[in-house]
Amino acid sequence: MLFRSNSLFNLNESAGSGGAIWADISFSSVNSRFEGNEADDGYGGALYLSGLTHVRGTTFTQNSAYDADESGDDGEGGAINQETDCAGFLVERSTFTQNEAQDSGGAINCNDCEPGEIVRVDGSTFTGNEAVYDAGGAIDEDNEAYLQLNRNRFSANRVAPTGDYDEGTGGAVWMNHGRLRGNTFSGNTARVCGAAVYVSSHRGDARFAQRNNRFQSNRADGARTRWDVCVGT
Repeated sequence: MLFRSNSLFNLNESAGSGGAIWADISFSSVNSRFEGNEADDGYGGALYLSGLTHVRGTTFTQNSAYDADESGDDGEGGAINQETDCAGFLVERSTFTQNEAQDSGGAINCNDCEPGEIVRVDGSTFTGNEAVYDAGGAIDEDNEAYLQLNRNRFSANRVAPTGDYDEGTGGAVWMNHGRLRGNTFSGNTARVCGAAVYVSSHRGDARFAQRNNRFQSNRADGARTRWDVCVGT
């Protein structure tokens, strides 16, 4: 296991993925700070991970992931990218502020998760994160895992804020399957659909539940809908 506690990772840069840390073993971060780290042509502006992940009491500020060669395959997970082995992924009591992904998952992106795996985020704050082109201003879970969001605050996150894109769904969150409980969504913006949350049903079997969530002043500019939560194809 790679363990980091009370550490600062500042202004690190990678030509590929993982601006501060690239780890394919179990990873834990407690009470640490990741600030201004950058993945120039890959995934995970601060962290690129592919093992059991636990993040607690950690702040991520102005980290970024870009697609420098414009291949269309990179630029996901402005702060964290989880690549496979999503079971047991847990972020709790952490703060994500003004992180940016060129493609999707302005703060957190999960790739190649398997059915039955649970991705969980509890008691965390996401403010001003941005996915420039595609999906999930704060969080993008574009696979078969079950995303559980509990008692988080999402404010002023946005997806596809400029340009003439068909993309731009899920101002705060994009998911295939998941459950929302006790979260607050305020002032999030999507270019097309799902001002706060977009739930994809393109596989025809989307599982989604929500309870005791608060939605306020979220906005989707597309003609399809201005709903806070959008279930689309």
